[in-house]
Amino acid sequence: KCFKGLLYSQMKQKQYSEMIAFGQSVAEEVKAYETQEPALFARGHIYLAYACLRTNQTAARLAHYEKAIDLFESGQIRNRHLSSCYLNTAQIYLRRMDYPKLETYLYLALERDPEKRYEAEIYSQLAHYHFWMKEYKKALHFCEKGLALAQKPTVIGAYHAIMAGIF
Repeated sequence: KCFKGLLYSQMKQKQYSEMIAFGQSVAEEVKAYETQEPALFARGHIYLAYACLRTNQTAARLAHYEKAIDLFESGQIRNRHLSSCYLNTAQIYLRRMDYPKLETYLYLALERDPEKRYEAEIYSQLAHYHFWMKEYKKALHFCEKGLALAQKPTVIGAYHAIMAGIF
Protein backbone atom coordinates (compact mmCIF):
# COMPACT_ATOMS: atom_id res chain seq x y z
CA LYS A 1 0.00 0.00 0.00
CA CYS A 2 2.97 2.29 0.48
CA PHE A 3 3.76 1.92 -3.25
CA LYS A 4 0.40 3.28 -4.33
CA GLY A 5 0.25 5.82 -1.48
CA LEU A 6 3.61 7.37 -2.28
CA LEU A 7 2.81 7.55 -5.98
CA TYR A 8 -0.54 9.17 -5.21
CA SER A 9 1.07 11.70 -2.92
CA GLN A 10 3.65 12.62 -5.55
CA MET A 11 0.92 12.87 -8.18
CA LYS A 12 -1.09 15.30 -6.05
CA GLN A 13 2.05 17.42 -5.65
CA LYS A 14 2.67 17.23 -9.42
CA GLN A 15 6.06 15.57 -8.90
CA TYR A 16 5.80 13.52 -12.08
CA SER A 17 9.50 12.94 -12.70
CA GLU A 18 9.91 11.80 -9.08
CA MET A 19 6.98 9.41 -9.51
CA ILE A 20 8.57 7.83 -12.55
CA ALA A 21 11.97 7.56 -10.86
CA PHE A 22 10.39 5.94 -7.80
CA GLY A 23 8.39 3.51 -9.94
CA GLN A 24 11.53 2.49 -11.82
CA SER A 25 13.56 2.10 -8.63
CA VAL A 26 11.11 -0.29 -6.98
CA ALA A 27 9.90 -2.14 -10.10
CA GLU A 28 11.78 -5.36 -9.38
CA GLU A 29 11.03 -5.31 -5.65
CA VAL A 30 7.26 -5.05 -6.06
CA LYS A 31 6.88 -7.81 -8.65
CA ALA A 32 6.68 -10.43 -5.91
CA TYR A 33 3.68 -8.65 -4.38
CA GLU A 34 1.76 -7.86 -7.55
CA THR A 35 0.02 -11.22 -7.68
CA GLN A 36 -1.09 -10.90 -4.04
CA GLU A 37 -2.81 -7.55 -4.51
CA PRO A 38 -3.19 -6.99 -8.25
CA ALA A 39 -5.72 -4.14 -7.97
CA LEU A 40 -3.46 -2.17 -5.66
CA PHE A 41 -0.45 -2.42 -7.94
CA ALA A 42 -2.58 -1.86 -11.04
CA ARG A 43 -3.65 1.48 -9.57
CA GLY A 44 0.03 2.30 -9.01
CA HIS A 45 0.69 1.66 -12.70
CA ILE A 46 -2.25 3.92 -13.59
CA TYR A 47 -0.64 6.70 -11.55
CA LEU A 48 2.67 6.08 -13.32
CA ALA A 49 0.90 6.19 -16.69
CA TYR A 50 -0.51 9.57 -15.70
CA ALA A 51 2.96 10.80 -14.78
CA CYS A 52 4.18 9.62 -18.19
CA LEU A 53 1.36 11.55 -19.85
CA ARG A 54 2.41 14.71 -18.01
CA THR A 55 6.06 14.20 -19.04
CA ASN A 56 5.33 13.19 -22.67
CA GLN A 57 6.62 9.62 -22.37
CA THR A 58 4.11 7.83 -24.57
CA ALA A 59 5.89 4.46 -24.80
CA ALA A 60 6.27 4.25 -21.01
CA ARG A 61 2.66 5.38 -20.57
CA LEU A 62 1.50 2.58 -22.85
CA ALA A 63 3.63 0.06 -20.93
CA HIS A 64 2.11 1.14 -17.60
CA TYR A 65 -1.44 0.89 -18.92
CA GLU A 66 -0.69 -2.55 -20.37
CA LYS A 67 0.76 -3.67 -17.02
CA ALA A 68 -2.28 -2.33 -15.16
CA ILE A 69 -4.57 -4.17 -17.59
CA ASP A 70 -2.60 -7.40 -17.09
CA LEU A 71 -2.86 -7.06 -13.31
CA PHE A 72 -6.60 -6.32 -13.35
CA GLU A 73 -7.27 -9.17 -15.79
CA SER A 74 -5.08 -11.66 -13.90
CA GLY A 75 -7.04 -10.93 -10.73
CA GLN A 76 -10.31 -11.04 -12.68
CA ILE A 77 -11.07 -7.56 -11.40
CA ARG A 78 -13.72 -5.69 -13.36
CA ASN A 79 -14.10 -2.08 -12.38
CA ARG A 80 -14.06 1.41 -13.83
CA HIS A 81 -10.27 1.58 -13.57
CA LEU A 82 -9.86 -1.40 -15.91
CA SER A 83 -12.22 0.15 -18.45
CA SER A 84 -10.37 3.44 -18.15
CA CYS A 85 -7.06 1.67 -18.86
CA TYR A 86 -8.48 0.10 -22.01
CA LEU A 87 -9.91 3.45 -23.13
CA ASN A 88 -6.67 5.36 -22.47
CA THR A 89 -4.66 2.66 -24.23
CA ALA A 90 -7.04 2.88 -27.20
CA GLN A 91 -6.41 6.61 -27.37
CA ILE A 92 -2.66 5.99 -27.55
CA TYR A 93 -3.24 3.59 -30.44
CA LEU A 94 -5.43 6.22 -32.09
CA ARG A 95 -2.57 8.72 -32.00
CA ARG A 96 -0.29 6.05 -33.46
CA MET A 97 -2.91 5.31 -36.14
CA ASP A 98 -2.86 1.63 -35.17
CA TYR A 99 -6.51 1.10 -36.04
CA PRO A 100 -6.77 -2.68 -35.42
CA LYS A 101 -5.52 -2.22 -31.84
CA LEU A 102 -7.65 0.88 -31.41
CA GLU A 103 -10.77 -1.10 -32.30
CA THR A 104 -9.82 -4.03 -30.05
CA TYR A 105 -9.18 -1.83 -27.03
CA LEU A 106 -12.35 0.21 -27.53
CA TYR A 107 -14.50 -2.92 -27.57
CA LEU A 108 -12.65 -4.27 -24.53
CA ALA A 109 -13.23 -0.95 -22.73
CA LEU A 110 -16.94 -1.28 -23.48
CA GLU A 111 -17.08 -4.90 -22.28
CA ARG A 112 -15.11 -4.15 -19.09
CA ASP A 113 -17.18 -1.13 -18.00
CA PRO A 114 -19.55 -2.62 -15.41
CA GLU A 115 -20.65 0.77 -14.09
CA LYS A 116 -21.19 2.09 -17.65
CA ARG A 117 -19.17 5.11 -16.54
CA TYR A 118 -17.34 5.54 -19.86
CA GLU A 119 -20.01 4.14 -22.15
CA ALA A 120 -20.86 7.44 -23.90
CA GLU A 121 -17.18 8.28 -24.45
CA ILE A 122 -16.48 4.79 -25.78
CA TYR A 123 -19.44 5.02 -28.17
CA SER A 124 -18.09 8.36 -29.38
CA GLN A 125 -14.67 6.84 -30.05
CA LEU A 126 -16.25 3.81 -31.78
CA ALA A 127 -18.33 6.14 -33.96
CA HIS A 128 -15.21 8.04 -34.96
CA TYR A 129 -13.30 4.83 -35.62
CA HIS A 130 -16.00 3.37 -37.87
CA PHE A 131 -16.36 6.71 -39.65
CA TRP A 132 -12.62 6.75 -40.43
CA MET A 133 -12.90 3.19 -41.69
CA LYS A 134 -15.76 4.33 -43.97
CA GLU A 135 -18.17 2.01 -42.12
CA TYR A 136 -20.89 4.62 -42.00
CA LYS A 137 -23.76 2.42 -40.81
CA LYS A 138 -21.72 1.27 -37.83
CA ALA A 139 -20.63 4.86 -37.18
CA LEU A 140 -24.24 6.00 -37.20
CA HIS A 141 -25.22 3.11 -34.90
CA PHE A 142 -22.66 4.16 -32.27
CA CYS A 143 -23.56 7.83 -32.68
CA GLU A 144 -27.19 7.04 -31.93
CA LYS A 145 -26.27 4.86 -28.95
CA GLY A 146 -23.99 7.55 -27.60
CA LEU A 147 -26.52 10.34 -28.12
CA ALA A 148 -29.03 8.37 -26.10
CA LEU A 149 -26.55 8.35 -23.20
CA ALA A 150 -24.72 11.64 -23.57
CA GLN A 151 -25.16 14.08 -20.73
CA LYS A 152 -21.97 16.13 -21.02
CA PRO A 153 -21.91 19.04 -23.48
CA THR A 154 -18.48 18.00 -24.77
CA VAL A 155 -19.72 14.50 -25.57
CA ILE A 156 -22.82 15.84 -27.30
CA GLY A 157 -20.63 18.22 -29.29
CA ALA A 158 -18.49 15.31 -30.46
CA TYR A 159 -21.58 13.43 -31.64
CA HIS A 160 -22.93 16.43 -33.53
CA ALA A 161 -19.56 16.84 -35.26
CA ILE A 162 -19.43 13.22 -36.37
CA MET A 163 -23.11 13.23 -37.36
CA ALA A 164 -22.49 16.29 -39.52
CA GLY A 165 -19.83 14.32 -41.37
CA ILE A 166 -22.14 11.37 -41.93
CA PHE A 167 -25.15 13.27 -43.26
